[in-house]
Amino acid sequence: MTIESAARAGATWIVRCDPAQGFATTPPDAEIAARNGCTIVFDGQLYDRPELERELDLHRDASNADVVLAAYLRWGHDALNRLNG
Repeated sequence: MTIESAARAGATWIVRCDPAQGFATTPPDAEIAARNGCTIVFDGQLYDRPELERELDLHRDASNADVVLAAYLRWGHDALNRLNG
């Protein structure tokens, strides 16, 4: 999979499932999460985080990037419609 991005509520979402390509730039406050061959860089806030943690079976100590990546891995592109932030 190549880079896929979408803008929503002022945040930029990037998912890259080709670790060999790396990232050209990463915002200074961004969080990075990697799992199952996918890497995500997230610089934003999740307003529905508690609900997502429950629905995705995540621990409270997971980063926002971990939550977004788990959502993407579970719901694919539809994750963008399920995240509030």
